[in-house]
Amino acid sequence: MNEPTKQTCNLYEFLEQTGIHTQLSKIKTERILLEVSARRYATGNFLNSHPNFRKAESELPYRFHRLCIEMISPENKEFSNLLPQPIEIIQIEELARKSFLLIEGACNNLGKRLLELQFQFGTTIENELVVTDVIDNDNSLKDFQFRIPKQTLVFWRGSESDKLPEISNLPGLTVEQPVISAHKKPTYAMEELERLHTVYPEGGVIIALVGMSNGLGPILSARTDWPVISVCTTANEHPEDVWSNLRMPSDVPNLTVLSAKNAVLSAFNILGEKNPAIYAYRRLAIEALDK
Repeated sequence: MNEPTKQTCNLYEFLEQTGIHTQLSKIKTERILLEVSARRYATGNFLNSHPNFRKAESELPYRFHRLCIEMISPENKEFSNLLPQPIEIIQIEELARKSFLLIEGACNNLGKRLLELQFQFGTTIENELVVTDVIDNDNSLKDFQFRIPKQTLVFWRGSESDKLPEISNLPGLTVEQPVISAHKKPTYAMEELERLHTVYPEGGVIIALVGMSNGLGPILSARTDWPVISVCTTANEHPEDVWSNLRMPSDVPNLTVLSAKNAVLSAFNILGEKNPAIYAYRRLAIEALDK
């Protein structure tokens, strides 16, 4: 297997892990005659047609907060004439964005800066849109082995009455939901914490959903190297309950967020530093703010 083919197969396998279908699993595809470029930085030939983005050699290249997507058709044909029904151009753009962000997240974990990727797409006989090629002109992905880590987001409650927030189903992420009071069963709580560390060596984030006096978040944060985010579930009715989440002694790095939804997003931001699928999920939402 020559190098480009090996690289492409590695990317296909990685994208398949995240739920994006490629030619690897959908052998019979009809190619869409459209080249799609996804770019994070203004470099290379892009600067010849967009000189306003050029920086001095001593400066870092211009970074697009929202991915720059460009599409090129053969002989400048209308895009609509190249797309089989019922595929629309917005679907191609969305798939290119998601695919790039997944690969970018994996590169971030390896300390690599992903500049640009070119994608080609096709359709199956069921009219499903799939990735048929990924072109890395900068050779940034050579020899890379991508994978999705096994992590956990722990919704730890002191009692069954503490409500759970909604959460998206994301590749590589398992949700744990222990219900153990650190006030009443501290030994049992520590045993559960050790179990979580054993099952998830690649890490996790704990969200302590607790009302009234919060002993859970501070105790856990003193006994684990995982981030612990406390949410005071009774803050609206009893604002004074927040104080048990805020005034911490030394070596108790408990974080406090009033909104359970924002606590989940903060946990995703942390987990996304290692998990490309979660990174892509958050970046898609963040970059959509610039539409």
